[in-house]
Amino acid sequence: MPSRTRGTISLDTNDLRAVPAPTLITDARRSIIVTDVRSAQRPPWAFWSMGQAKARLAGPSREHGVAIKRLLDYKTQESYYNKIVERYMSFCADSGGGSELERQFASLSLQAGGTGAGDESVVLASKQAPATTATATTAPVAVPANSQSHEKTLSILILAMRKLREGLTASSRLDPFTTRFYIFCIRTTILLKHTASYHPALLHLLRHLHPHDPLPPAELHEFIGYHLLDLACRQNDLPQAFATRNHYRYADRRVDAVLRALAHDNYHLFWRVRGEVDGYQAGLMGWAEEEMKVLALKCLGRAYVCVEGGFLGRVTGGEEWEALKGKYGVGWELRGDGMVVIRKPKAPSVG
Repeated sequence: MPSRTRGTISLDTNDLRAVPAPTLITDARRSIIVTDVRSAQRPPWAFWSMGQAKARLAGPSREHGVAIKRLLDYKTQESYYNKIVERYMSFCADSGGGSELERQFASLSLQAGGTGAGDESVVLASKQAPATTATATTAPVAVPANSQSHEKTLSILILAMRKLREGLTASSRLDPFTTRFYIFCIRTTILLKHTASYHPALLHLLRHLHPHDPLPPAELHEFIGYHLLDLACRQNDLPQAFATRNHYRYADRRVDAVLRALAHDNYHLFWRVRGEVDGYQAGLMGWAEEEMKVLALKCLGRAYVCVEGGFLGRVTGGEEWEALKGKYGVGWELRGDGMVVIRKPKAPSVG
């Protein structure tokens, strides 16, 4: 036992035998100690085995990467593009074309992500109007088999165009074939209102492909107009739209009228031009239609006592009377002669 005195501690020689000799910490032992310390600092979810990591890497993302690697070959890219065009033309033929095809494009909405496996899934969902009252119940709607087939075809086309765009970007291909594919991709996805597809493709076409492989004047004029309509109608960025128009020295009667209508809240001019443009420009103007409908209803409600039913339909994009009452909560009265009474004049006071 150690003999203790005030202020000092002395040890006997027998006590020295209990002290273990210093151990030599080798590099291998040091790595084990450091690993144990780091492991103790990791959260529970960080303990992944190599098998789990490989299983995660072998998912849809890896399959997508393999597909992109195959699309680095120029001949494979051209063959893949021909298959996309063939699939798209087959879809248009099966839809009947004309107004029926336009109706299907207008009634469908593409949303990235969803219930599919991985990040590459593209889910196609139908637009549904909001409930008219707080107590309204939504009943399940049966989707026809033909509609489901069309939805699947559109989702495959969107994903295929995305893969080919990534393959072209990875291979740094800048030639007429790349330009032709981007033109097809932009026009198709504008009709589908798929912003994640047409917006980056449109910017790449104007900023990178056109300086290297100049577009014909007619096509350059067309896609600059799409860019201006996207800035004004979807992004609601009128200053940038006017600046871009001045940068390209762009002049087009219909596009200028749309910009002027949005700048001055001229809903009558907006809907008049909407009936004159083609399907692609109409698809881009569709992003501002809801705002112009609400604007028209507010202006009519504040300034008019009654209006004709036909005029009300023209300034609201052809909305039916029941839709105006249910969707927008219009409390006006439709008379038998076709006039819509917005407010009833007050009776003059007597005396």
